[in-house]
Amino acid sequence: MILSSLLLSIAANFDKVAILCHKEGCDGMLDRWPLDFQSRVHVFDGAQIDPMFTKHIGKLRRNEKPHVFLVTMSHVYIANTLFNNGTGSYLFLEEDFEVVQPGEHSEISLSASASNIARFVDKDEPWHFLRLGYNPTWRAQKGFRCKAACLCQTVCDGICSISPGNVGKKSSCWIRSTVGYAMHRRAWPALQKLGNCTMDADADKINLSIDNWMPGFSKNCAHGSPVHYLIPGVLSQRISSDGSNKRHARAMEGFASNCVTPFDHTIQTDSSTE
Repeated sequence: MILSSLLLSIAANFDKVAILCHKEGCDGMLDRWPLDFQSRVHVFDGAQIDPMFTKHIGKLRRNEKPHVFLVTMSHVYIANTLFNNGTGSYLFLEEDFEVVQPGEHSEISLSASASNIARFVDKDEPWHFLRLGYNPTWRAQKGFRCKAACLCQTVCDGICSISPGNVGKKSSCWIRSTVGYAMHRRAWPALQKLGNCTMDADADKINLSIDNWMPGFSKNCAHGSPVHYLIPGVLSQRISSDGSNKRHARAMEGFASNCVTPFDHTIQTDSSTE
């Protein structure tokens, strides 16, 4: 599969690229990138990472989806590996990522998205996570009104941010999927803390995962730093027979249409529209 020029132009804004795959899913992953870029690409096989943490699964986690625990620890392991080697920022991709192709009448421009990312990274903006692919728990629908906690403050063209609120149904915004995001070194201490919390065997930590921690949804080991979003997102899971990737793309468009606020908008997160 040939790598899209859009993804290459996005990746060039970061020091490294990390790809999390599994066994045969890793085959040919590095070869998709141009030869002169491959030194910046690191392929991580989850099948090789998992054994480092299986002894910490324990009886409770074994009954409560141990895959969630192992995936979360893979994200932590990748961050530790790259940042320990002096990396300043990296682009993270899951093996089944694909670039969203705008519809015929869409106003989305992939080249504009790439330019917006470049301008954002060049700004003096203290970002931690920049999510390029995400899946709001709602689906785009006519007349949809955004939940107050999910209102995303515009910080520059094509980029907005959400500051996690207090944990609770009304004050939190769960926007799932880690198919593609960029991470800055300044977020490393928070991810190390996530790793320590995840390794904790207490029963109330079992459901902690990278998927709900990043948007600040988790009540344990909460992540409180703003999370930035490319609007709309440009990455989704690979095409599936049930069309879930198309729903994923529509959800990102719905988020961009209904939840993004202007630069000077004051966001109140103490109430909610369900």
